[in-house]
This record gives sequence, C-alpha cells and structure tokens, in this order.
Amino acid sequence: MRRALLGWRVVLAALLFIAIVLGCAPTVRSAAPPEESAVSVDQLVANLDALGAGGSRAILPAGSILKPSGQAFSAAELSSFIDGIKVSLAGFVSARGANKPYLVLPLRLKAAGQSGLMWVPISLGRTLSLPVIAYQHGTEVNWKCAPSRYDPNPLSVLASADITGAFINYLECTTAALMASAGYIVVMADYPGFGDSRAPHPYVNLSLGDSVLTMLGSAKAALSGPFAPARPNAKLFLIGYSEGGFVTMAAARSLQLHGASVTAAVPCAGSYDLAGAMVADILSGKEAVTPYYVPYTVCGYASVYGGIEPAVWDYNALLKAPLPALLPSLFDGNSSGAAIGAQMPTKIPRDMLTDSLAAQLGTQSGGVYARLAENTVFRTGWIPTMLIQMIHCPTDDVVPAANTLAVAAAYSGLPNVLPPIWVPPLPLTSLTDTHILAFPAAMLAGFTFIDAVNAK
Repeated sequence: MRRALLGWRVVLAALLFIAIVLGCAPTVRSAAPPEESAVSVDQLVANLDALGAGGSRAILPAGSILKPSGQAFSAAELSSFIDGIKVSLAGFVSARGANKPYLVLPLRLKAAGQSGLMWVPISLGRTLSLPVIAYQHGTEVNWKCAPSRYDPNPLSVLASADITGAFINYLECTTAALMASAGYIVVMADYPGFGDSRAPHPYVNLSLGDSVLTMLGSAKAALSGPFAPARPNAKLFLIGYSEGGFVTMAAARSLQLHGASVTAAVPCAGSYDLAGAMVADILSGKEAVTPYYVPYTVCGYASVYGGIEPAVWDYNALLKAPLPALLPSLFDGNSSGAAIGAQMPTKIPRDMLTDSLAAQLGTQSGGVYARLAENTVFRTGWIPTMLIQMIHCPTDDVVPAANTLAVAAAYSGLPNVLPPIWVPPLPLTSLTDTHILAFPAAMLAGFTFIDAVNAK
C-alpha cells in the first residue's frame, strides 16, 4: 500500500510540473502528442519486448524493418538488435546505485522554430541536481520520425509512413530514456526539417551543432521553475551515432565557440572527414550500402549555400538524370527511407554523379569540395578543449572507420582526445549492415564512458 501511495505521489508531482511548465514556459511544446506520465525502466523494457521479432507479442509485420542495405531484418537480427539495448544498456542502468534507476518524464521542447524532447528523472520530495546529456539522433528522412514525436506505445511505429524510421526513432528515444533513468537529464534536438521545423534539413552540415545549442537553452529554461523535478548541474556530455555522431562533433565545436563548458563528447560512427574519407568512399566505385546519403547531402548543402552559390548547387550540374527532377519530392520530409532508396542507383559515382562533379572531387577542387572541406571539423581550425572519446566499428560499411582515424590523427598531440574505442557489430552471420548492427555496442560503450567520467 505504501509503495502504491508513493507511486501516485510521483505521478501527481510529475503532472503538477507539466501543468506549471506548460502554463509558464513557452519553450515547451504543448501540442499533440501530449506529454506522458513518468515511466520506469521496467516499462521501457516491456515496450522494447513488444517490438521483438519472436513470440506472441511481436507486432511488426515480417520484413517491415529494413537495414541500411534495404534488406529486411531477420527475426534473429531484430531480436538481437533490440536485446542489445534492452538487455545490455537496461541491465547496466539497473545495476547502478540504490536510488536508481529513476522514473523519467518525457517533455517536448520548442525554441526558435525547432523542437526536441527532454527526459527528466524524478525523485519524490526533492529537486535533483543532475548532469545533462545531449543525445543526437541518427539519419532520418521523414519529418515525423523525430524525438519530439515520440509515442511510448510501440504500436505507434506501425502508424508511421516510414516504419523503419519510426522504429529507429523509437529505439533511440528509448535509449535516451534509459540513460536518463540512471540520473541524467537527456536532451534530444530534432534538427531543422524535423518535428516542428519544415525547413530543408542541412544534412551533415556543421550548422547542426547550433541546433543542439538552441535545444539545450530551451531545456534549461524549462527546468528553471520552482517546481522542476531536476536542475542541470555543471556537467554536460554529448553523444550520438551516425549522423548523430557528426552532429555531436559539430555541437562540441559550436558549444565551445559560444563559451559553453562541455565535460566530454562521445561521437560515434560519424562522417567527420567529409573532404577525405567520405569523398574517397564515394569515388571508390563500390556498391553503396545506402546510396541516398549522397543526394541527401547535395540537398542539404544546396539549402545552406544555394542562395549564394546557385551555379555550384544546380542539381543538373551535380547529379545524373533522373535524380535532379526527383530530389525535391524525395527529400521534402514526407517520404520513407525505403521509398527513396528504391529510386537510387547503387553505383557511385558511375550512375549518380556527373562527370564534372566526379572529376572535381577527384582533384579536390571546385565549389562542392570546398564546402565539404569547410564542414570537415578538424580542417576548420577548431582545437577541442573538452574530453573527446570517439567510438566506431572497424568494419563499418556505411561510414568508414577512416573518418575516426582521420580525426584521431589530426588531434594526436592533444591529451584530451582519447584513442578511439572500437566496437563490434552484433555477432550475426551477415557481413553487411555492420553500421547499424554496431549501434547497440556503441551506445553501451559510450554511456559506460560517460558514467565513469561523471563519477570522477
């Protein structure tokens, strides 16, 4: 009876906080979907169970979740992938101190035309002082597959026009929630082009770091009221995977340039070396695992630079037909990754790049290459002052590990840039899709590192 009473008190306190925040803080989103009640680790794990491939609780149609290659997850792969989060990360969180794991409350954020999601730990009768983790999500193409659109009901994945994107978003939001339950305020920016923003998405552009800065400010404002269940302390950590790894590095740079203190950044599997490792991968002639990443980059950079360099960012000068005519509708935020991928040639540069663009990239010349170079973080003149721990799978088949090696070499004399942590993909027989299959191991390694630094 006493435990039930305490549980209701926590829920009532959470609802009171939501009511106060929605009434007093314009930075917090109050539109649908509504904020939910506080959730426990057990509930988060149960929801992941419902997404599993085996048993009577499986809810996803066979073959509906696709890997970067466009192939469907097998039942064994899907179960193993989910277990990588459900068992490993949730187990790590649950094994921590006596006062943890906390119940966590999801709150939607809004600032400067952008949106995001914040996970706030709750403890009965006291306001917690906690470190902040900014968690940057990976590549998405559908605007509704964004943290701010998180719905705790696993069945919500089925309602999406992009089931794979919704599944990945659900898994990333749950990962962030598990981190929060260990005693961290976790902030997730949607990025431009997602959630509330209908602007073009500036894919793998350093300007994305400013989005993280904006959403951290929104989170701080939302937690400044007298009834907030938690307040940020002086520690700030950054983590993200794939595009989220790139944005994590961009955010570390942006925060430092704005005078903010970052305790540690943990970029995972990001395309940091756009003008080097990524150009080499594009020109290699190999079969591309996720070919739409190239035109997605073209669209994103055209949205940033097209107004001042229209000739450089003319789609017809960069991509072979029929791609120039298709791009505006493919990347308008309403398509699925599967639908876009189905219309892409897989041989780059032979079937995708114009001869002129391929030649310029090969000779490291021209306007496109110049913009890629200035968005290659270690070529900007930035010298990081925070602790940086990169994580990558050495056999990554989408974002080559050479990206991490290039950053490590560029900053080799800095004691705060640690040697990379190399993680394996899930132990399955497939030799492809190692990029996505290494996500669970990277998240566990990254959060373990953050937790160890925080404990010092």
